[in-house]
Amino acid sequence: MPIAFLVGFIGLLAVALILTDHLLHNRWEAQVFAAAVTVSLVPAAVFLLRWMRGHFNRHLGDP
Repeated sequence: MPIAFLVGFIGLLAVALILTDHLLHNRWEAQVFAAAVTVSLVPAAVFLLRWMRGHFNRHLGDP
């Protein structure tokens, strides 16, 4: 999960940089923006995968 958070943070940073570049230079990189948004959603995908596999089930107990 910490690596997923790091990847998501890098994705959000890339989104912010792309939006800042768009505001300053009025150019739009649609493919790069789509890739950055996809990368920023990695933590949500990992959380959903963990939830679907039952990692948060209260009946499991400690390993």
